[in-house]
Amino acid sequence: MAKAKFGLKCYGLDEMHETLSHVAPREARNIARATVHGGAGVVRDKLREKVKKRTGRLMKSITARRKKSPPDAPQAGVYGGHNAPYLWMLEFGTSKTKAQPSVEPT
Repeated sequence: MAKAKFGLKCYGLDEMHETLSHVAPREARNIARATVHGGAGVVRDKLREKVKKRTGRLMKSITARRKKSPPDAPQAGVYGGHNAPYLWMLEFGTSKTKAQPSVEPT
């Protein structure tokens, strides 16, 4: 199965981190981590709105999680399909069914 991967670039986090690191380094890391995770949560919510809601299982399987990363470069990801393995079949189609994508490239 093909796995979809896309990224999101947030501008201004470096400047915010630089400014806050002079005042309170620990708070700066926490704010940057929360901001990145919050952005992943927004993407998760938008994806949940777009997927088919027949049983709700697919919608609930889309989650946002923090990734292990260095303290100065926080990372988060949006994952889907762990409870609904048919997500990839819907998104990309199979030899017998056409694709019904819910994620569209911009």
